Amino acid sequence: MIDTRDTAQALELTSHYDRETTVPQLFLEAVTYFTEQVALEGEEGTLSYGDLLCYAQQVLQLLRSQNVSQGAL
Repeated sequence: MIDTRDTAQALELTSHYDRETTVPQLFLEAVTYFTEQVALEGEEGTLSYGDLLCYAQQVLQLLRSQNVSQGAL
């Protein structure tokens, strides 16, 4: 369930971000503020922002081990 305080915090963060900031940079900022908060929720359960970052780093390592370079996808 989404906590209205979390939503207010997220809206506060997004209303003042530099428009030159990339999505990955915004995601890392969200992880900093909302590490334990639910980022994804589905039939199989939930993932926190911290968990999602961990999975993203694992995917990055896998892609790099397969010599997939940045911008290749």
